[in-house]
This record gives sequence, structure tokens and C-alpha cells, in this order.
Amino acid sequence: MGRSSGITLTKVQQRQLTTLSQTTKDVREYRASRGLLLRGKGQSAQQVASQLGVTPKQVFVWWRHFRQRGVSGLRVKKAPGRPSRKKAQAKQLLPALLKQDPQSLGYLKGRWVLRDLARELSKAGVTLHFSGVHQALKELDINLIQPQLRAPGSIQ
Repeated sequence: MGRSSGITLTKVQQRQLTTLSQTTKDVREYRASRGLLLRGKGQSAQQVASQLGVTPKQVFVWWRHFRQRGVSGLRVKKAPGRPSRKKAQAKQLLPALLKQDPQSLGYLKGRWVLRDLARELSKAGVTLHFSGVHQALKELDINLIQPQLRAPGSIQ
């Protein structure tokens, strides 16, 4: 076994970590907050690591981040990366494209579908996967309504 923790958490820190573990949707944030709570109860880094399925080194990293920045140090940041130029171009073209009737452009459906929007964007020179089209629509606060599926013969 490893050494005992030697870490003491104040009531405020315990409350913050408990709140984080109860409200987060990210498993890494949950694991970090639970790990620090266990360390605060006197468990060693080795015991916490084996319970949570991480390395003891990771437990020390969590503690260092928490000590330096508090609960915000445990939050998972968005991965950095270059912004998509294609999505920016698609966001400019989508509002005008959605105003057009899909049947006038040769589609059989009377409503827009993500794959059809992606196909029309590629004709305009913006090749984007339909999931990228969905993200661009979400960023524009445009929701495509999913039709209700009905059994044949139930339509009056």
C-alpha cells in the first residue's frame, strides 16, 4: 500500500468538489473530483488510482491543478485547433439555401435533409460532411424539425 494522503480539504473545497462531481457530464472531471474527495478522506494516491482506474501520477496532477486554480483547474478545456474555414463558408450560404424549396432543386422531399444540404453546398464549392452541416446549423440557431413517423394507413 501507499502512504496516507496528508491532504486536508476545507468544508468549502469539499462542497465545491462534491458539486462538480454531481453536476459534470464529463467522466474525466467526475473522476478528478471524486479522486480528490477520496484523498481528502485519507486514502493514498495508490488506493485512489486503483479505485478510479488511473495512475497514481494522475492523482497528483489533479491535486496540483486543484491547488493552483481550484475547481476550474479540474475542468476539461476544449481542444485547441484551427477553426474550420469550410464551416464558416457554409454558414454564409445556408440561410439563402434554406429559403429555397428543395423540390425546385430536384429533390423529391418537400423538406430539407442534412445530406441534401451537404450535397447542395458541395455544388457551391463547399465540401462538408452532413455532420458539419448540422454543427453549422446549430451555430446559426437553426433547427431542422424531424418529421413524425407514422404507421401506413394512419394518415387521415
